[in-house]
Amino acid sequence: MSWFNLRKGSHPTLARRFGLSFAAILALFLALAGVSQFLLSTLSARMRGIVEVNNQQMALANTMIVQVADMALALRTLTLLTEVKDIDAEVGVLRKTQEAYLKTEKELADALVAHGASEIDRDALGQIIKVRERTLPLIAKAAQLGADGATPEATLVLMNEVRPVERQWRALASEFARRQTELNASAYAEARNTQETATIALSCAGLAAVVAGALLAWRLSAAVVQPVNDAIRVAESIAGGDLSNTVATTRRDELGRLLMAISSMQHRLRTLVGDIRHSADSISTASAEIAMGNLDLSQRTEQQAASLQKTTANVGELTGTVRDNATSALQADALARSASQVAARGGDLVDQVVATMADISTSSQRIVDIISVIDSIAFQTNILALNAAVEAARAGEQGRGFAVVAGEVRQLAQRSAEAAREIKTLINASGERVHTGSRIVTDAGATMREIVASIHRVSEIMSGLNTSSQAQRSGIEAVGGEVEQLDTMTQQNAALVEQSAAATESLKEQTHRLTQAVRVFRLH
Repeated sequence: MSWFNLRKGSHPTLARRFGLSFAAILALFLALAGVSQFLLSTLSARMRGIVEVNNQQMALANTMIVQVADMALALRTLTLLTEVKDIDAEVGVLRKTQEAYLKTEKELADALVAHGASEIDRDALGQIIKVRERTLPLIAKAAQLGADGATPEATLVLMNEVRPVERQWRALASEFARRQTELNASAYAEARNTQETATIALSCAGLAAVVAGALLAWRLSAAVVQPVNDAIRVAESIAGGDLSNTVATTRRDELGRLLMAISSMQHRLRTLVGDIRHSADSISTASAEIAMGNLDLSQRTEQQAASLQKTTANVGELTGTVRDNATSALQADALARSASQVAARGGDLVDQVVATMADISTSSQRIVDIISVIDSIAFQTNILALNAAVEAARAGEQGRGFAVVAGEVRQLAQRSAEAAREIKTLINASGERVHTGSRIVTDAGATMREIVASIHRVSEIMSGLNTSSQAQRSGIEAVGGEVEQLDTMTQQNAALVEQSAAATESLKEQTHRLTQAVRVFRLH
């Protein structure tokens, strides 16, 4: 802790002292944390080896033992059965058990490879596989004899060939499981030893960190308390009004600079109090002069406020007049827009009438064409009836009835032709009137469009007039608002003048109090 000692020519700062102290404490705790992390990692690795490696391998080995026993039991049961369906069922059980065993054996082999098992474990599994390769064919042989009904032969194979290798098979699997159990016990013992070592090491390191922290705190307190007490003594003297003390220090750290700053503050405060005493008399004289000026300003402000009130009233009347004009212009603009819309609808109706007259003219022309066809048919019918009458006259007495019918047909044809000519005459006359009406309606449509254009121009003029009126209204209202705001500001100024007068009087009182207050300080 040599950095706490104030050697000659050495002035370590508080920041350096605190920094080195906390750095030392942090270094201790970092070392403690590193050791803890190492011990915990070691313990975690060993526990993970127990849980994820040894337990898994031991469970697979025990499963293999059970499956070997199940195969032996199924084979013995098979040699005792006589019914074909029971034999087939037991053969299926034996086959499934063999498949399950092979799957478990493969999982164990994969686990040994994945976890980097020892040479002993790999050799043990290799011996199990060799025995299994010798045993499964013998089991298959005995099962086939049992399935074929050769029970005595199957029993001999089971007793003389299968049982010895099956016992060796189970013994090897049991030995593998026993070794995994021993590995678990050994790993657990190592984990317990690691835990005890970690507990002792962490306790010692924690105690060392606490002792070091306490020592550092004591040395820091010794280096800070005395300068702080000196600063408190000087500050209390200044608070009591005594500015005549002398602050002397040879320290160059932060606390030394604090004492030097307090000394400088005391010197400047002594100068400031002297200046305040001198300025207080000057302020007292100036405040009296300000009070007289505020009185004159108050009178002139009241006169200005009266004039602004009259101006505000006149602007209000002008605003009302402009508002009425704007309202009238708005109504006129609305009427012009309405007239423009009505005229536009009238123009649309005239266009529709023109289109309708054109359709009527077209229909009349079609009727004339149809009547021409009817007249032609009547003419041809008349000729045919005339020819029929001639033929009937040639026929004599036998064609008399036919002649009467032909005469009637001829009369009907003549009347049809006369009616068609009359209708054609009427249609032609109607077509001329329709043409005349269409021309008149067309002229009326053109006139209506001119009226619509004129009304639209009038509407635009009224809209511009309305916009101008609204702008004038907004301008007059803005002027009125500004005048009202000016009146308000004038009244506020009057109030401020009164407040200023009151403040001046208060300033005189405060100056007197300030003079009395600074007399408390002792400068020499």
